[in-house]
Order: sequence, then C-alpha cells, then structure tokens
Amino acid sequence: MPRLRIAVIAPANSIHTIRWVNGLSAYADIDLFSLADHPNKSEMIDPSVRLTYLPSRGKLGYLLAARALRRLAKGFAVYNVHYASGYGTLARLAGIKPYVLNFWGTDIFEFPNKSPIHRRLIQGNAKHAAHVVSTSEVMKQEILKICPGLSVSVVPFGVDLSRFDYQSHQITEGRLRLGTCKILSPPYAIDDMIKAVSLLKQLLKDSQLELSLSIYGDGPSRSELADLIHQLELDEIVTLHGWISHDSIPDVLQRMDIFLLSSLQESFGVSAIEAQAAGVPVIATATAGFQEVIQNGRTGRIVAVADPPAMAQAILDLVKDPASYQRYRLAGRESVEVHYDWDKNVKQQYELLERVAQANKV
Repeated sequence: MPRLRIAVIAPANSIHTIRWVNGLSAYADIDLFSLADHPNKSEMIDPSVRLTYLPSRGKLGYLLAARALRRLAKGFAVYNVHYASGYGTLARLAGIKPYVLNFWGTDIFEFPNKSPIHRRLIQGNAKHAAHVVSTSEVMKQEILKICPGLSVSVVPFGVDLSRFDYQSHQITEGRLRLGTCKILSPPYAIDDMIKAVSLLKQLLKDSQLELSLSIYGDGPSRSELADLIHQLELDEIVTLHGWISHDSIPDVLQRMDIFLLSSLQESFGVSAIEAQAAGVPVIATATAGFQEVIQNGRTGRIVAVADPPAMAQAILDLVKDPASYQRYRLAGRESVEVHYDWDKNVKQQYELLERVAQANKV
C-alpha cells in the first residue's frame, strides 16, 4: 500500500514544526511548506522531508505565499496546517483542502482577543478546516469558546522518552540545585522565581545547604532579571546561562534537583513534561496548562500564581520530605509514559490525518 502524501504548512524555524515533520515522516511522505521569513537554520529536519519556501515580502507576503502554495502544493491526500492565525490564514487564502488545523497556544489565547477582526479571522480559518487539533484540554475549551460547534481532538505535544534518562536521584546532602528552562519574558514571571529563591535563602540561613538556581533561556527580560539578581544579592546563587539548544535539555535536567515554573499563564506545559520525564520533581504555578500536566501532591506541587513566598515554602517542604521527593519522581515519569509519549502522540496525529484523507478521498 503506497504511503500517504501529506503537506505540512508550518514555520520551518520552529522546533515544534521540526518535531512534527520528523515524527510524521516515519508514517508518510512529508513535504514542508514554510514562509521564507521563517527559514530553518538547523540540520535537524529529516532528509526525507522535502522543504519548500514560499515568498513572503512586505504587506503582500501572505497573498504571494498563498498563490505559490496553491500552485506548488498539489496532489496531496491531506494538509496539516500549524498555527491557526498566520499559517491558518495562508491555507485558507490558498484554498487548499482538506486541511487539519493545529492550534499552538497564542493563536487562540491571545490573537482572537486583539480585536473583533482578529477573532473573526481565527473563526474563519477554523471553520474551513476539516478538523481541528489542540495540544491540551484547556486549549480545547478555549477553542470551543471562540469557535463553538467545531470538532476538536486533543493530541499532546509530548516528549521523546528515549532522550530522557530516568535515573535514581536524590537531593545530595549539602547541595540544592534548582533550575528552569524558559523564555525570559514577562508572561513567564521569572522574577517571581528569583524572589522565591531570595526568600528561600533566608529560610535556609541556618542550614548547611548550598543553594543554586540555574536559569536556561533568553529573552527581552534578561537585563531586568540580571538587575534583580544583583539587587537581591543573589549573584553567587542565581546564574543566567542564556539560550541552549533543545538537544541540550536532557543533560541540563540531570543537573537539577527541583524544576521550577512561575508562569502567569500557560496553555500547556511541555517544559514540565520534560522535567518529569527526566525524573526531576516540578513545582509550578497554578496555570491551567500546568495543572493539566502536573497532579498536585502526586507528580509534583502546584502553588499560587505570583506568590513567591508560596513557591519558597513548597521548595522547603519538598527538601524536608525525601519520601515525597522520590514519590513525585516516580509518579511524574509514569504519568509522562502514559499520556505524553511522543511516539504515541505522533501516531495519534497521523491516524487523524489518515482518517481525514480517507473521508475526503475522491
């Protein structure tokens, strides 16, 4: 039986796109169509994936790209469009059918709220899709709130378990290594995390624990965070390591005892899933996305949003409770294996695309 031909319409510079096309290439023949403004500068895309760039210049960029997509993307059984705002609009302008539309997060939680025009654009793009995909239940509910009546499936953006080595681990006596991997921008409230560590430093002043916080990532808030670290006299404790490649994350996680997340809002929690896959307990804020992937008191701890004292206390409680620490490690990994195994997620996505292709077969 010949392999299905699938065209993926998505930004080539995104690790999300790269993981999807690489995963789907195990099941089907994949062509990736990306705007030229989103070039792939890595060598991570599987050689079997054919990459085509669409012209995108100035205000007429999407119109030019739509014409090119309509001309080039012929003969495919089904189209998989990622990111409902920009690339969803591109697919609708090109008139390609049938397409499965994957929402990513900001395209439903932020874009429709900019104006009534933005809202109608998302509604139209979703309406023209043969099927819609969300990465989480909380995102699905937001999609249905904006676009009622749609058929929406949840396919998590999980992790490749083979890359995350689960090893026996405990907090080494005399050392507490905290860490995070996140974009340094206001929505992720890294400043709250730093303030929590400052409070924790005071709580541990009579102990012999050597405290450290390693922050991996870069972004517009970096200089402000550096100033805050200095103001709180945490220069010897908190380190801004800067951007790291996605391939480096498993190794970095092995150098952490507890993984922290202080976001003000999250639609999904990939970073939390990665930490749990590596057997690193997670303490995260009570955003909808984190609460979906972390079971409070079973696989990790959930604390109030924008509450550094609560995060500091949760860290201290976990340090003092080795039994809970080990329980979170084991239960977290088991949860990821059941719900967020990337191989299973890719198979889910492929089978959905296959069903849509069969249903629309001429």
